Amino acid sequence: MIDQSAAPDMSEPGDGVPVSAEPDTISLALGDLLPDSAGNIVIEYDGGNLAVQLVTDQSVVEHGVAVEAVDANGGDLSGLAYFAFGDGVTVYFPTDISVHIVPVA
Repeated sequence: MIDQSAAPDMSEPGDGVPVSAEPDTISLALGDLLPDSAGNIVIEYDGGNLAVQLVTDQSVVEHGVAVEAVDANGGDLSGLAYFAFGDGVTVYFPTDISVHIVPVA
């Protein structure tokens, strides 16, 4: 399993009540996600503590943080973390969420 651990520590929302350090976890099958015409998938999240389990039988061929990248519509993906897979799909996501690659069981 490949782990992109960039989850934030405990944080304070506007009302002063601490947010749990335990992340909300969702599981997504890579094959169910639709890439744009350039092969990009972007996971967006409006804040909080999120962990994503990305289930796939594809191998990761590259990962890191994008220095210069754009989506098929010209949207800037620079600064987003990413995993590039053997089938040509690249998943981009904010660096403040944790993404775990989970092999198909």
